[in-house]
Formats: sequence, C-alpha cells, structure tokens
Amino acid sequence: MARLNLQNRGAAVMGNGSWAPAAHTLLQEKLAAMKNMDLVARPLVIRSALGPEQKGELEDMAEALAASVREGAAAILG
Repeated sequence: MARLNLQNRGAAVMGNGSWAPAAHTLLQEKLAAMKNMDLVARPLVIRSALGPEQKGELEDMAEALAASVREGAAAILG
C-alpha cells in the first residue's frame, strides 16, 4: 500500500489470531506511517472462528467503515 502511495483514506484492520497473530499489529504500524491514513474502527482479531461475543465488534467495524465511505462521498459530491 505504501508503494502505491495510498494516502488520505480510512481503513480498518481485521487480523487472524490463529495463523498470523502479529500481522494486525504490523499492519497498524504500516498504516500509521502512511500519510493521512486513519483507522476508522478498532482492530478486530479473530481466532479460529468469529465468536458470538465478537459479532457486535464486527458490526461496529462495518458501521464505521460505511460511515467513513459516506463521509468521503459527501465531501466529494459537496
């Protein structure tokens, strides 16, 4: 993403805690180093399968991403 010079965007990080438990942390660090990249939701780490207690976190992430897209579209469309 950095090589593509992505900037001025919102992102969310979802990690696989079973296969790559440190990947979500590394991705957050990479995003933080990029210009004007904002995390629009708390990171979500799933281990093996989405647990029932994580359903709300996933819905919150989806809502935050949708709100970010709406805000971006409103800024473009005026």
